[in-house]
Amino acid sequence: MAAREWALLNPASPAKKPLTIEQVVNSPMVSDPLHRYDCCLVSDGGGALIVTSPERAADVCENPVYVTACAETHTARHFSWHSGPHHQPAALTGPRALRQAGLELADIDVFQLYDSFTIAVLITLEGLGLCPRGTAGEFVADGRLRPGDSLPVNTSGGRSLHAPPRHARPVPAHRGRRPAACPGRRTSGSRCRHRTGSRTGRVST
Repeated sequence: MAAREWALLNPASPAKKPLTIEQVVNSPMVSDPLHRYDCCLVSDGGGALIVTSPERAADVCENPVYVTACAETHTARHFSWHSGPHHQPAALTGPRALRQAGLELADIDVFQLYDSFTIAVLITLEGLGLCPRGTAGEFVADGRLRPGDSLPVNTSGGRSLHAPPRHARPVPAHRGRRPAACPGRRTSGSRCRHRTGSRTGRVST
């Protein structure tokens, strides 16, 4: 529900109508327990990020994104080799990236989390330490991921409702182009991007 509400604020999203819980649970089953609306849109395509020095970026870009930290891990050669469906490599990369940046979770304004399926967001929230393991469903049930609430997540609508190439999707939010429903919150624009390999154990934060 939160992803759809964010998508409705994004002119580039193909989602133009609200979505109800009843519509989700009554949509076709893809792979139990995931229904159609639990799965991302087809997002084949290409994208590019230009990486340069801060000095050069200031000359060519009005709102550059400064990468202050990056952590990566490879926890399995193939996703099916993981220890279980609640495997949480974000628990490895999240703390490392925060230490590098000199930040705490509470310092982050916006989270852009890989969401190939709705369950991926829940697993990542737990892995990053935003809630204890096994409690993400309860954690988000009160609507805290929705526009205007306490934890902005996937403010473009995510891959389930807005489907550019996976690495390009968070860039507008990182550059400060975020909806009015996502007000500045705790720090001067600190944002967290977490990506999970779709077939492998490759994860980065």
